[in-house]
Amino acid sequence: MLLVLHAAAAIVAIGSATHAAVLAIRAWTGRGTRPKLRRTYAVVTAISYGVCFLLGLWIYPTFRVEVRAAHFDVALPWATAAFEVKEHWAGLGLFCAAALVPLGRTVDPRRRDSESRAFAVLTVMLAVVVWYTTFCGLSLTALRPI
Repeated sequence: MLLVLHAAAAIVAIGSATHAAVLAIRAWTGRGTRPKLRRTYAVVTAISYGVCFLLGLWIYPTFRVEVRAAHFDVALPWATAAFEVKEHWAGLGLFCAAALVPLGRTVDPRRRDSESRAFAVLTVMLAVVVWYTTFCGLSLTALRPI
């Protein structure tokens, strides 16, 4: 059940991160955006990412013993490597998600300053991280579920 909740949180994160990235790019390129909607997507992305991250931490001990050590390390070493890369990306995403909420409250999308650039870059980075980690996690789960 935790794995399903973990995947559901990842899917929410995909939707909100993608929408946030589109709005950040639109704002940065001067095509306009709704600041309240941008802040909402940033908060939803940060919360869903945090929930997904915490559920992943909860699942990890079982995965480590029953899947990674018993199957991936022995039969599919490339899957272990893919999982490790995914975990490093997830850590980067946690930083991006944590930075988006306070930055989203102060950034003025009409200005093209360093703050709005940082917000746009972090938002797009987080969307890429969410897509990659979700795709990688679901692919590895398809190989050997918990």
